[in-house]
Amino acid sequence: MAEPMRVGFVGLGNQGAPMARALSEAGFDLRVWARRPAAYDQLSGAKYTACRTIAELARGREYVGLCARDDGDVEELLAAGLLAHLPAGSVVVNHATGAPDAARRFEEAGRPFGVAVIDAPVSGGREAAIEKALTTMVGGDHDAVARARPALETFSARIHHLGPAGLGQLAKLLNNTLYLANLRNAEEMVAVAAQLGFDPEEIVPLIQASSGSSYALHALTGMMTVENVVHYQDMMDKDLGHFRDAVRSMGVADPPLLERAEHGLAGIPEAVRRMAAAHD
Repeated sequence: MAEPMRVGFVGLGNQGAPMARALSEAGFDLRVWARRPAAYDQLSGAKYTACRTIAELARGREYVGLCARDDGDVEELLAAGLLAHLPAGSVVVNHATGAPDAARRFEEAGRPFGVAVIDAPVSGGREAAIEKALTTMVGGDHDAVARARPALETFSARIHHLGPAGLGQLAKLLNNTLYLANLRNAEEMVAVAAQLGFDPEEIVPLIQASSGSSYALHALTGMMTVENVVHYQDMMDKDLGHFRDAVRSMGVADPPLLERAEHGLAGIPEAVRRMAAAHD
């Protein structure tokens, strides 16, 4: 009987914790590291080994998944002993949404150690992570992606290898830009509906169940709240900035999609407040 795949995971947030749990439930030998001891509570009932340091997590692992906040956190983890202590032939999978050029830089950083670093941002949010139904967009070396695939399959419904390092990030940024542009339409619909005399609590569920529905409309009425709207807007602003930089670095003129996405981003707080007021 083959030994279980030796994996590690860093980043037990709303999305990362269900991903780590999926690796454990698949029977893999899982090590986890978290900055905050309380983060381990999200893995209650799962089989794993908590590590005191990144170096301890890395030793002997074939695969390490990183579900960090941004490129800065990923760079810090790679330099904190992850690359230095992983065995040659292992794969680091970066799930954080970031800049394509950073993904290529991370890949280069792994080369002297014989460690492949691939970008694999995911889409679907916490609910899809819990259901093991994330969409995973991958950029990186073909053989490295093949070695990582058994682990990716534990929490993904769809895995798309799009080509070299950076293309996974570029696809995710394109997706998020379209989402923000769609969000602008949803925001305008809610505002116009109120002007026409509709109760948002009545008209929004109606449209969500009709042909005018979109993921953006569902996010506006569920994922985003008055409490988290500033954090959410900051996160999406980061992604939109990465997309803008990537487009321009490739010599592509700013698409009209970008302007609509910028309007969608700017309108998030007011739209969320409008929906919250309708519930009061």
